[in-house]
Amino acid sequence: MTCRIVGALLGVAWIVRVGEASADDATPGATWLPGQARAIPRSTSASRDAAVFEYAYGPRAQGSIGAEPGLLEIRRPKATFRLGMYALVALENATSHRFFPPAELWRGLIGVSFALELPEAARAWLVPGSDLELSLVVGHESDHRTNGSASTLAPPGPLAIPFGGGGNFVAIDVAERLPLGRAVTITMRWQDRIYFNELPLIFGAQVASDTVADTLHEGLVNAPGAELIVRWQLARRVAPQLALFGEHLFPHDPFVEDGQFFRAMLGVACAGRVGELTPFASFDGGNGKGLLVQERELRLSTGVRYALF
Repeated sequence: MTCRIVGALLGVAWIVRVGEASADDATPGATWLPGQARAIPRSTSASRDAAVFEYAYGPRAQGSIGAEPGLLEIRRPKATFRLGMYALVALENATSHRFFPPAELWRGLIGVSFALELPEAARAWLVPGSDLELSLVVGHESDHRTNGSASTLAPPGPLAIPFGGGGNFVAIDVAERLPLGRAVTITMRWQDRIYFNELPLIFGAQVASDTVADTLHEGLVNAPGAELIVRWQLARRVAPQLALFGEHLFPHDPFVEDGQFFRAMLGVACAGRVGELTPFASFDGGNGKGLLVQERELRLSTGVRYALF
C-alpha cells in the first residue's frame, strides 16, 4: 500500500515540477501545485528521513525513494502558506553485504505538511537576505521486514526500544536560511517529532499513554533534533555542501535507555533542469532506523542522492 501511495505521489511531484516555472511569481494570490512544499526544503538534510531518491553503501546497502511536493501555496505580503505531501520508502539490508539491492528491511512514511514562510520577519530579526519558516507534519511511519528475507535480527534485549522506531507523529520544526557573504548559505533547523502516545502524558494520563503506545505500536515518545547545512555556490550549477544532523530518541518505557543518531554528509550538489544530483560521503553513528533501532554502530558510506525539489 505504501509503495502505491509513493508511486502516486511521485507522479504528482513530476507534474508539480514541470509546472513550477509558472509558480515563481511573488505576487499575492493562490497557486495550485506550486512546486516544493517548503521555502527551505529538507532535501539537503543529512537526515535519513529526507524525502529524496538516495542510494548509499557502507558496509551494507541502503536507499530511499521519496518526495515532498507542494499542493497549494497562498502568498500574502508578509507571509506565504504552503500545503504539501510527504512520502518516503526507505530500504536497508540488515545482515547482507551485497552491493545491491537493499531489500531486507523497509520503512514507509506518509504524511501531510503545513509550512508558513515569514520573509519579512526574517529580514527584521535576522540578517538581510535571510528567510524563516515554521512547519508541521502530521504523519505515520511503519517498519517492516521484507517477505522472504533471509536476514536474522538479534532478539531484542530487555532494555530495547519496542516496535522499532515507527508510529503516528506530529513533527514541528523551525528553519532559518542565512547568507554568509555572496556565495555561502547557512541553513539551520530545529525540530521535534512527537508521537501520539505522548499526548495523554501532557495531562498526566500514564495508563492512556500506555494504551496508545501498545495499540499504535509506538516505542518512542518524542525525538528532538537539529541540523546545520553549509552550502557554497561554487558555480551556477555546482554547490559543495556539508550537512550535519542529530536527534535524540526518548523511549516510552522509563526503563529503556535513550537512543541517539548522528549523521554528517559531505557532497557536491549538481543542479539540472529538473532536480539536483548530489554524490556524497557520509558518516553516521548511534541507533539504526526502523527495526534496526535496537542496533548501535558507526558507519562510513558513499552514495548519491537525487532531489526533485
